[in-house]
Amino acid sequence: MKEFEVKLRLASIPDLSRYEFLGEAEEEDVYFQHPCRDFSKTDEALRIRIRKSSREEILITYKGPREPGRVKIREEIEFPIPSREEAEKILIKLGFKPVARIKKRRRAYRVGNAYVTIDEVEDLGLFMEIEASSEEEVINTRRSLGVEAEEEKRTYLELFLLHHGHTLRDVDEEVDESY
Repeated sequence: MKEFEVKLRLASIPDLSRYEFLGEAEEEDVYFQHPCRDFSKTDEALRIRIRKSSREEILITYKGPREPGRVKIREEIEFPIPSREEAEKILIKLGFKPVARIKKRRRAYRVGNAYVTIDEVEDLGLFMEIEASSEEEVINTRRSLGVEAEEEKRTYLELFLLHHGHTLRDVDEEVDESY
C-alpha cells in the first residue's frame, strides 16, 4: 500500500478538539539494518512496533524508498505479529542488526478522510503527521487545519540517529548495543 504523509515540527500542541479523537497510545519502535543491503542508500526501513493503549498490539513494518512528490510517498507493508521477542530473534539470526529504539506518545484524530497524529517523541520533540490516501488529500487537510509549522522531511529514525551522533550510513560500523 502507498503511504502519503507530511510531518510537521510543532512548537505546541494545536487544538484539535473539534475533530474525532481516535485514541492515545505509547509506541516503541525498534529499527533494523539489513545485513547485506545498505538502507541508507536504498532509503528503506524495517521496524517492529509495540503499541500500548487499552490493549497491546505488535506490528512489523517495511517502508520502501521515498518517491518524488509534494508530500512523502512510499510503499508501506505492515501486519500484526504475535511476539516482538520471537520476531527480533528471527531477524537477528538472519543477520539484521537493531540500530535504534524510538519511543513516542501518539494521539490520533480523524480529520475528514485523513489520519492526523500528534507525536511526542522522546529526545526529538513534538510533531504532527497527516496521512491520507492521496497527495492532494494530505495537502488539503494541512491547509484546512491551518497549522503554521515547519515541514520535517526526515524520518524519526534519521532524526534519532542524528540526535545521537550517527547517520544511517555509519550504523553498520558502530551499533549501540543499548539501542
